[in-house]
Amino acid sequence: IPSHKVLGAFTAVLGVGLLELGGSGGISSISSLTRGDYFNLIQPIGFGIGFWRMEHALRKFPTETKRLSSSTMLAYALLSALYCFYGPSASTLPESWMGWKEWLTSDIQVMSALLWTGVVTTSITCYMETTAMKTLSAAETTLIYQTEPLWGALVAACIFGERFGLSAVIGGGLIIGGCSMSNFGLKQLG
Repeated sequence: IPSHKVLGAFTAVLGVGLLELGGSGGISSISSLTRGDYFNLIQPIGFGIGFWRMEHALRKFPTETKRLSSSTMLAYALLSALYCFYGPSASTLPESWMGWKEWLTSDIQVMSALLWTGVVTTSITCYMETTAMKTLSAAETTLIYQTEPLWGALVAACIFGERFGLSAVIGGGLIIGGCSMSNFGLKQLG
């Protein structure tokens, strides 16, 4: 991997951290970070590794986009189930099958939300990402993925009037700079 792509990815991950953690109050201290904050910081790295593996699979099986997307969805489902059953909230889950049935069917909004976010939007996104990787490299796909918090923050600012501190603004700039550095190289930016 070229050094400008690695530096760009690192810069963008740093920017994601500042943007995610630097709301209007800013980052008070590293000790105030939660487990979820750490997951958010390592998430782009995990997805980057997944994109890298998908790039190799697509080279080997270029006509198997649907099957590769299905295998990715299966991996998402298994990892989500593991987190659900063994994660920090596992003790709040129903213990019997009847408990699960009641929990899932007692409120149609719960099942609707699970099906919509867990199946429909995730599978469509996964398929679109896999299809796009036929023309994009894993590094480019990872950097595009890293801009997601930036778009989310912009939507939150425009629709909900959310305000951001200096660290969030710097984080957004680092994301854009990291993506630019990775895609265009250091010499073309200077």
